[in-house]
Amino acid sequence: MKRIVFLLMVILVGGGFTGCHYKKKHSTADLSTSALNPIGKAEFTPNVDFAQGFRIQTFSDYKLIQLLNPWKNGEVSQQYCVLAPNAKQPADLPENCMVVRQPVKSIAILSSTHVEPLNMVHELDAVTLVGNGAIINNPYLNARIRTGKVADLKNSGMAKPDAESIVENNPELVFVSGFESVSAEEKKMLAAGLKLCFVAEWMEACPLARAEWIKFFAAFVGKDEEADQEFERIVKEYRRASALAKEVAHKPTVMFNMNFKGVWYTPGGDSYVARLAKDAGAHYYWTKDKKTGSLPLSFECILDNQQTAEYWLNPGSSNNLEELAKWDERYTLFKAFQEKRVFNNNKRVGPGGGNDWWESGVMHPDVILKDMIRIFHPQLVPQHELYYFQRLQ
Repeated sequence: MKRIVFLLMVILVGGGFTGCHYKKKHSTADLSTSALNPIGKAEFTPNVDFAQGFRIQTFSDYKLIQLLNPWKNGEVSQQYCVLAPNAKQPADLPENCMVVRQPVKSIAILSSTHVEPLNMVHELDAVTLVGNGAIINNPYLNARIRTGKVADLKNSGMAKPDAESIVENNPELVFVSGFESVSAEEKKMLAAGLKLCFVAEWMEACPLARAEWIKFFAAFVGKDEEADQEFERIVKEYRRASALAKEVAHKPTVMFNMNFKGVWYTPGGDSYVARLAKDAGAHYYWTKDKKTGSLPLSFECILDNQQTAEYWLNPGSSNNLEELAKWDERYTLFKAFQEKRVFNNNKRVGPGGGNDWWESGVMHPDVILKDMIRIFHPQLVPQHELYYFQRLQ
C-alpha cells in the first residue's frame, strides 16, 4: 500500500480509532506474552484508559509496549521490550520485538508534536537530534539547538526523514509519526539497526486519547509515574471544563477550516475537533456524519449548509479578515466573517513559522477546550485568556 501523506489540517481533524470512553486496564491476557516469563509485577503500572493505539504491560525489570495498527483492527504492528538498567533480557521475545535498555540518553524526534510529551516528563535533555529545528517553539529545546547540543536536520522531518544523517547521529531511539506503511527512509534506518518508535496519536479521535500518548513516550524513558500524574491533571481539567458547558441553553453553530485547492476539508462528525466543539457547548452541522477523519467537500456545499454559522474556527494561516478575504472573496458571504466571529489557532507562532498548536496542543486538550469555551461562552470561563486562538480583526 502507498504511504499516506496528510496535510496538517487533515491530520488535525482526522482520526482512525473510534470511541472516547474510559477503558478498563488491559490484562496480561490481552498481550501476546505467552513466551515471556515475567518476574513479579512492578510497583507502578501505567493504565491506558483512553488511547486505543498502544498497550503497556509492566513487570519487575522490564516493560512490554505494543503498538496496535489503526488500519488493521486487532493487529499488533510493533512490540518493544524496555529493560531496566542491568536487567537480563527475557527469553523467547516475539520476533519483531525491539529491545530498549534504560536509561535512554539519545533520542531523535522527527515531528514537532513529539516535543511536548518529552518536555512534560522533563526528558528534553535526552533529545540529540530534531528533524526541523526552525519550527520548534519550545524555548529550552531551541536553546540546545542553537548551542549545538542538539543536531538539526533542518529540511528533514516526518514526511522526508534523512535516513543517512539520522544513522550517522546513531540515536538510541527515533520517534517517528506512524503511517499506514513504512517508508523507504524508515526501512533504511531499521536495516541500520536503529530503533524506531512509531507514534500514531493523530489517529485517535478522542482528545483525551491523543493526550494519553504521553504515557507511550514516558514508558521508554522511565517516567511512567510523572506521565500518569500529568495526564490525570489534564483529564480532571478537561472534565471540569466540559461540565461547565454541558448545560448551556444556547449552543452556537460553528464551522471549521477553509477551502484548499478546490476542496474544503471539514472535520467529520466523530473527529477530534468535532468532539472538542461538542464538549465546548457548540453545535456542528456535520455532527451526524460519524466519520473520524475529515470530509472533503466543495466550497458551495459549505456555503449552502454553513453560511449562517455563528463562529468560524481555524481558517488556514490567516492572520486577519482582510487577508482571509484576499484568499477568496466569497469568504465575506459567511455570517461569522461579517460579524467578526472568526478565530484562528495561530496565536502562538514562533519566528521560524512553527505553530505551537501543532507542537503542544495535542498534549493539552484541556487548554484547547477552555479556549473554545471562552470563544463560545465567555461567561463560563471569565478568567481564561485565549492561549492557542486569536480573534481575527
